[in-house]
This record gives sequence, structure tokens and C-alpha cells, in this order.
Amino acid sequence: MSDAQAQSDAAAEASAAPQEPPAAQHMLPCPYCGQMQPAQAPRCQACGGLFDPLSRQASQNAMGPWWVRDESKPFHPGCSYDTLRKLVSRGKVQGETVIRGPTTRQFWMLAKDTPGVSHLLGLCYACHGEAGSEEYMCRRCGAVFEAPQDRQRLGLAPIRLLPGEASPEQVAASTLAQSSGQWTAVEESAPAGSNAEATSTTAAVQAVKLAVDQSTRQVAEEARHALEEEARRWRESAEAARKRTSVLIGLMTLLGLIVVALAGVVASLLLAS
Repeated sequence: MSDAQAQSDAAAEASAAPQEPPAAQHMLPCPYCGQMQPAQAPRCQACGGLFDPLSRQASQNAMGPWWVRDESKPFHPGCSYDTLRKLVSRGKVQGETVIRGPTTRQFWMLAKDTPGVSHLLGLCYACHGEAGSEEYMCRRCGAVFEAPQDRQRLGLAPIRLLPGEASPEQVAASTLAQSSGQWTAVEESAPAGSNAEATSTTAAVQAVKLAVDQSTRQVAEEARHALEEEARRWRESAEAARKRTSVLIGLMTLLGLIVVALAGVVASLLLAS
């Protein structure tokens, strides 16, 4: 057998030998969007986020309980209120943008209808009148523009018992306790019989009415205090403006008298010469 034939047979045997499968690549999810990435990748192939510690901390600093609906980035985390303000200033969030956060109870809403956000767009969320981004409340309807600054707070509504989950009396008692700010335990025992059930329903209706009345009075009182505070600020501002005007008029009058006096002196000198 020739050397060439031997080499050919050796090559054929080598190619026919079973090949070892490549080692499986270790994959990890992107901490920002969840896309699976090679463990050693420096940045996400989907969202472009960097994986170094400083980039992770910067992303953590910007996170919060506000979400902007974006179908191109459906898995991105929420942002803080400060980050949301920056998005508004850059035009990334506009009136028709769909967002959710603490003031919407985490339900999706248009930005122009969202408390704490609409005034950043120049509108009141309640009456849609003109509003300034630094104003505390609407000058036309009195709606307050304040938004929670705590980035840890989602702003979820309290858990309330629903009809069918408990007796009418328990549902009403739960609603009353939460509306008055008192978190008390609701008794689990309920009277039996049709008369007791009717009494229970009547008590439930009365309790709900009382809760609504208390809540309405509380809202009205808060609105009254807010209006009084705003009126006080306006009065102070008007008084300061009046004082500045009085000082300016006094200075102008004094300047006029000085000019008249100088004119008299000049005239006297001319006559004397």
C-alpha cells in the first residue's frame, strides 16, 4: 500500500469517527428585560443594557413604581417619578401616552388624565384647564397635583371585601373601617334567619352610606384647607407686589424732585452769570 493510500484511509477513518458535541453555553437572563444571554456577555443583545455593577446601580436608581406602556420594550422595569418628569421634558411622554403609577392605583390611564403627571404636560387632570408644571393645585377647579415621591410605594388601593365573599354586614363593616382609616377585624359570626338577614342588609346599607358621607366630608375638608392655603399664598404674593410697587413709586417721586431741584439750581446760575 502506498503512502498516499495510507494517508487517505487515515483521513477517512478520522472523518468517520464520532465528533464530541460542543460544550453547552451557560445562559442567564438579562436583569433589565429578562432576555436570555450568554453568561459572559458584557451587555444585553435585546435591550442593550450593560451588565457591569455601575450600570446596574444606575438602572436601580432610575427604577420606581411608574410604567410607560411601550410595545417595543414590554419587559422593562418601572421608573421613578423623577425619571418620569425627565421623560415628559424630553417629549417621550405626551398627553395621549398610556401610563400607570401610584396615583392611578396601577391601572393604565392617559397621561393627560393622570394626577401628578398631567400638570407636567400643562393640563389639569380633572378639568383639563391650563396648569403650570410647578403649581401645587389647579387655579380653576382646585384639583391637587401632588404625586407620591416614595419610589417604594405602588399606591395600591386597600383590599376590600366584595359582595359574595362575605355577608353584607361584613362587607359594609370592612368598607366603613377602611374608609375611616381604622383597620379593625370584622367579626365572622352573622345572625341566622330571614329577619336577621334583612336586618343585616339594612345595617350594611346604612354603614355604606355613613362611610360615603364620612369620605365626602373628608375630601371636602381637605379641598377647603388646600384652597385656603392657596388663597393665603396669593394674598402674600399680592401684598409683596404692592409693597414693591409702592417703593418704586417713592423712588420715582424722589428722583423727580431731585431733577426739579437741579433744574432750579442750573437756572439760578445762568441768571446770575
